[in-house]
Amino acid sequence: MEEQYRHIPGEYVRLTGYPCSWTFYHHLRAEILQEFTLHAHVREEAQNFLRGLRVNGSRPSTYVGVHVRRGDYVHVMPNVWKGVVADRRYLEQALDWFRARHRSPLFVITSDDMAWCRRNINSSHQDVVFAGNGRQGSPARDFALLTQCNHTVITVGTFGIWAAYLTGGNTVYLANFTLPGSRFHMVFKPQAAFLPEASPFSSGQFT
Repeated sequence: MEEQYRHIPGEYVRLTGYPCSWTFYHHLRAEILQEFTLHAHVREEAQNFLRGLRVNGSRPSTYVGVHVRRGDYVHVMPNVWKGVVADRRYLEQALDWFRARHRSPLFVITSDDMAWCRRNINSSHQDVVFAGNGRQGSPARDFALLTQCNHTVITVGTFGIWAAYLTGGNTVYLANFTLPGSRFHMVFKPQAAFLPEASPFSSGQFT
């Protein structure tokens, strides 16, 4: 915390926005990874699920967790924030980026709208698995699966941001999901939310 904010006057102080900036806590990453661990039975369930997956009959050496956030964002992003959610083009680019860098990767898709994912994510390569039923009642399982993968593709939302941070590895994120004049930039700074080494990809909906 900057010195100017250490002594804020007033009995009650309300802080708003999205406190998920790596600038707040990245220097404590080792401690965060030690503290924010899964219960053993949750971790084992996720690992057992991943161990049972195959790419063209072989066990993959690289697992890429993919989180596709839709739900209320389908309405909120265009109508409130002048933004978009991830589209088919973005996801194709993100998956192809990993295919070009890893031999036979496996993509584990988690989402609150699995029906949309099945319609829009190309699974013809036989390297895509749609995990779960897509209902919002299983976020813990989805989070566990994501964090047990090697790398992450995220769309919008802090769920994906934190899953990617705890996973480590390479992260691909949606770069241009709001227009430059969006009020969203008053509460969310992409350069502060996504680590510098993460890879930004555009959806094509904004140019």
